[in-house]
Formats: sequence, C-alpha cells, structure tokens
Amino acid sequence: MHELHLMATNWGDFPIPGSAAVIALLLVGLGVFAYSMYVRIQLLAAAGPSEEPPLETIPERVKRMLVIAFGQSKIFKDPIAGPMHAFIFWGFLVLGIRTVTMFADGIAPGASDVLLFGPLKPAYLVTKDIVLVIVLAAVSYAAYRRLVVKPPRMKQSGEALLILGFIGTLCLTDIIADAALFAMNNGANLHSVEANWSPVTAAVAPLFIGLSNTVLHWIHGVNYFIHITIILVFLNVLPLGKHFHVITAIPNSFLTRLKKRGQIRSVDLSFFFDEEAAAAMEEEPVLGYGKVTDVSWKDLLDTYTCTECGRCDSMCPAYQTGKPLSPMRLHTKLRDHLYEYKEDILAGNLDNLPPLIGTVFSADFIWACTTCAHCVEACPVENQHLTKIIGMRQYKQMMEADFPAEAGAAMQGIERQGNPWGLSAEDRMGWAKGIEVPVISEVEGPVEYLFWVGCSGAYDDRNKKITQAMAKLLNKAGVSYAVLGTEEMCTGDSARRLGNELLFQTMAQMNIETLNGYGVKKIITQCPHCFNTLRNEYPEFGGEYDVMHHTEILAELVEQGKLKPQAVETFKKITFHDSCYLGRHNDVYDAPRKVLDAIPGVERVEMPRNKEQGFCCGAGGGRMWMEEHIGTRVNINRVDEALDTQADAIASGCPFCMTMLDNGVKDREAEEKVATKDVAELLAESVFAGDTEASAAAGAEAPETADA
Repeated sequence: MHELHLMATNWGDFPIPGSAAVIALLLVGLGVFAYSMYVRIQLLAAAGPSEEPPLETIPERVKRMLVIAFGQSKIFKDPIAGPMHAFIFWGFLVLGIRTVTMFADGIAPGASDVLLFGPLKPAYLVTKDIVLVIVLAAVSYAAYRRLVVKPPRMKQSGEALLILGFIGTLCLTDIIADAALFAMNNGANLHSVEANWSPVTAAVAPLFIGLSNTVLHWIHGVNYFIHITIILVFLNVLPLGKHFHVITAIPNSFLTRLKKRGQIRSVDLSFFFDEEAAAAMEEEPVLGYGKVTDVSWKDLLDTYTCTECGRCDSMCPAYQTGKPLSPMRLHTKLRDHLYEYKEDILAGNLDNLPPLIGTVFSADFIWACTTCAHCVEACPVENQHLTKIIGMRQYKQMMEADFPAEAGAAMQGIERQGNPWGLSAEDRMGWAKGIEVPVISEVEGPVEYLFWVGCSGAYDDRNKKITQAMAKLLNKAGVSYAVLGTEEMCTGDSARRLGNELLFQTMAQMNIETLNGYGVKKIITQCPHCFNTLRNEYPEFGGEYDVMHHTEILAELVEQGKLKPQAVETFKKITFHDSCYLGRHNDVYDAPRKVLDAIPGVERVEMPRNKEQGFCCGAGGGRMWMEEHIGTRVNINRVDEALDTQADAIASGCPFCMTMLDNGVKDREAEEKVATKDVAELLAESVFAGDTEASAAAGAEAPETADA
C-alpha cells in the first residue's frame, strides 16, 4: 500500500503550466472578490452607528453564532427544507478544507500532506467522501423543490439554480478528479491510502480503469481546473445577490440584536430635555431613518444577509392579509437602493440621496406593520425587521410630522390627557365602582405589588370587566396590592411604536417619577403592551421593576391554593390566543395555559398557529388606533382560525387582543356560538362559581365612558 498525493504531481503532459495557472486564477479571483467586499464594507462604514457595541457581550454573541449560524437552529423549524439546507451548509464547511488542499496541491504538489498530517488525513478523507454524497443528494432535492414542488413562499430565481449547479458540479468534479487518479496504472492506485479512505470515490474509479495514464491525467486535470475555477467564480458571484448570506450570515448572527424583541431602539433626545445639551449642538440631528445613510450599519448588514427565502412574508399578518408590507422586500429594496446610490455614498454626495419613504417604500408599506415580530422569529439569519420600520416611522413622526390622522388622534389624547382616548384622568377609577380597590396614595405602609391597570383596562368598557375580575381575584387571594388611580398614565407603548419617541420618553419619565416616588418594586399588569414597556423599556430611563403579567401571578396563586377553581357549565372547550407582546416578545406561553388547565372540566384546544407561531390579532404597533383600509382585516383571519377549533370560548391575555377578537366574532356573527374572554375572567367565573355577587367579576356591566 502506498501514499498518493491528492493532486497529480506531473504537469508535463498537461498543456497549461499547472502551478502558474493555479496561482494566476487565485490572484485574479481573490482580487476581484476583495474589491467587491471593499465596496460593500465602505457602504456600511458610511451608514449610521449600531445600537449595541458588540464587544460588550462577546460570550453571548459567540453562543448565538454557534447555535444559529453554525448549528442552523432556526432553519430546522422547517422540517423539510431545514435539514436539506443544513446539510448543504455543513457539507460546504467540510468541503472548504478540500478547497484549501486542492489549491495548495495545485501550487505545490504534496502540500496537502503537510496540511493533513498524521491521523487527520484518513479521518478527513472518509468524512469528505461521505459528505460529497450527502451534499449531492441535498442539492438534487433542493433543485427538485424549486422546479417541481415550488413552495408558495419561495421566489423562483435563476441565481438559486446557478448556485445549486455550482455546488453539484463541485462535488462531481471532486469525485471524478480523484477517481481518475485512483484508476491510473491500471487501477494500482486503488491500493493507496487515499483510495482506502475514500470509499465513494474508490467505487467510481473502476469506471476509468483501462484508460491510459495520459487520458486519466487529462480527466484529472480538467476536472481539477473546472473545480477551482467554479470555486473562484462562486466566490465572486456571492456578493452580487442573495447568496451573499453565505458570507454574511455568520457575522450577522454574531452581531445580532440581543435586546428583547419588544425593546425599541432609543433615540438620543437629551437635547430636548436638557437646555445645555441643546445649546452645545452644532446642527439639528436627524431623528430616525430618512435616507439610506441614516440606517445603522447593522441594519444594512441585514440587507446583505437576506436569503430571500420568504419565511418572513409567509408569517407576516400584514402581508398575508393583502397589505403592501413585505418583510422580505423591506430588506431587498433597501439593499438595491443602497447599491443604486453607491457612487454618491462613496463620494460623500449625500445630498443626492432621495428619501426612503416615497422613493423606496410607500407610506402604506411602513404603517401596515403590527410589530408582531413574527418575521424576526421566522428569519433563519437573524435579520431585524422592526428596527428599520420603526426607524422610518420615527423620521416621519419627529422630522416631518407626517403620520396617519387616526394615529395622531391617539397620540394627541396621550399628550393632553395621558390616555389614547383623550378622556379625563378623573375617569380612570370608574371601573372600580362597587369593588374594594386600594389606591397607593391612600394606603398606609408599603404594599407588595402595584396593579398597573392600563388605559384599556381603565377606559374601555369591554376591558373594564377584565380589570374588575382581576381586582376581585387579587382580593380573594389576599394579595397585598394597590393601584395608582388617577396618577396612572399611558406607558407610551403605542406612541413609541408609531415613531413618536419624544412622546414616549416624556410619558416614561413622568411615570417613572411617580412609581419611584412611591418606592414601587413589583408591578402586575394585565396588558402585555404595558408589561413589555415597563419590563423592558423603562429600565433604560431609570425605572427598574419586577414586572409580572396578570396570568403569571394568577398561575402562582392557583398553584399555591389561594385561588381554587371550580367546574362551570358556561364553557367546556377553550382555545387560547397568544398575544404577540406577551409570547413572542417576552416568551410567556405557559402561565395562561396553566390557569386554563386548572379549571375543572375544561378542555383546552390549540389553534394550528400557536405559541411562537401564533398569529397576530392586528392591534400591535399602534394599529389599535388605526383602521385597516387595504386587504382583509387581520383579526378576521385570526378569528376564523379560532372558530375552526369549535371551542365555546376564545381566551386571551391582552386587552388589545380582546377588542380585536371580540370585533372579529361579531363580524362573523358568531356571538351565540363562542365567547371572547380574558384568562382572568374565565378564572374568576370558575373561582366564584355559585357566588352570585362575586361571579359578576367575570361579566359585570361597567359604566359607559369609552368604546374601542
């Protein structure tokens, strides 16, 4: 048995000077690639700053890179395409070593023996040979999916077929080049170390036995040059299209946003609140994303990394109901616009850049988003869609004062009266009529929890019933709590997501001053939007609180035996709708289900789209205050799915969702078949079953002051 170099050592019979040709190809290929990368890096350098300095959280970033980029964890959510793509990716990493050894042997025959020394060589050879077969199978199936199956989310692309062709050809030329080498000397080379550790290639080699060494040398050399040429062409094609993600996905996952999905990027408004800071400013700052160079470099890196797989579009409630918004096109249009104006950007002629809204995106495009973050959840390469949409909304709001009139009315109400309806603060405690509710300003001594009612829970007639149920349950369980009463104001959630960062920060500062003034440490809130804002966004402004959603504390009280559910006759089959801001933004999925499961005699059924895959009600991102004028209504889409479960109650844990579900059921004229109830209402009806007066907690009539 003898050793055999993975590259023919004698270039004499081959018409092209081997090592010189390899070096020339390598220099040209890498030179062109380096220029392409230089231009794209320069474009990122001309963009705005990133919100999260990556060097401060390296361990977490390395972990996410290993799990998401190398482990392909998110793509495995697709049980069919996921493994296929993962095997191609992993195989490409293994074959990358092969590429290095082929170039090395082409320049200096035998160099691979230096690189793959000792036991590394046989281990690598057998792994590489098996991987070649797996990658060929995965590539074949990928081509079949594109040409025959044609999944609806997948956009047909000649580029994709070209890349699959490149990968398949690389595998075949690798096998043929070595098989020809093994067949030399009438098959004597099949007894080499390389052949013994290359089962697939060795199995192909007999097809070439009988050919002269000269012919085999040519077969080997031609396939070798085809292989390395495709490698270099492939490398230079990558930056020109969607397959740039092959290069950028790894750094993009390392640099990914680590903040909670529900935490909006803050805009520095210190100049507005600080006269000295304002006086020190040399020019008026640009707030939000007005032009492409206002966009952060990390958000532009996202555009390089978009795979155009369509997973985000297939999950987007706006896109799926006929709105102009396409999360995928958000990235591809921004990327194409960046490239279109690259000469002006690199030359510093930024005045030539047109505005993003009106040129690249329509107003309807950016205002259609519900900020549900399903696109972020679905994206396999960690692209952040919301930062771009909110950034453009911020520019329209704060720089141009251009926003939908309906949203303007809600923000005017928040600014003038501290709530989106613009109703008097004196009406905030109307829901508490007939219920013993402690107000923190009137309580002697400390309380354990502040019950944050929220604007919907205080003013909306339907949602007041949830607040009443919650207060009665807290009283029943003996929880030490109080409310702010007339001192409570809107958290600013909707204002922030509509782009009015100034109004949000104003509300945040006032609320934090009130909460800190009373020494509040723990907060209970029934609104996931308030929950998210108080928990994730207020700490940046000095509001550090332990915030619980009401379903979380209810689950604890039931588990502790302080609330004892009883069987009821009014509902037997319940389906639960996951609020985006409770679930996808904050990972609270189990608590509401534990409460429902604790009610005796109740069967809980899941909708097909549940938990991480739950579908939006349509009210997030400030859409609660705006009508849908394009396509079908998002809430109808969700209600139809709930009705298909044949449940007699649709449960939720969010006042916005309650409004949307309630309206959807009415639109479908299904009020007689199914009830819409908050988890607190269902629990209250069960806990107080048989108690006529207390059972009103689940359906008491509240004084009429507001209607969403």
